[in-house]
Amino acid sequence: MDFIHFYLYYIIFYKFTYSDSNSQFLKTVLKDSFWKEKEKR
Repeated sequence: MDFIHFYLYYIIFYKFTYSDSNSQFLKTVLKDSFWKEKEKR
């Protein structure tokens, strides 16, 4: 995964973190995939 993808993941994660509590599930899924991608590097 290159830097651009990493940056996009970060922005999306940041947005979800500050959105309403209804996105808790999406945030968890995104966080999970984020760390999985990070581990691949």
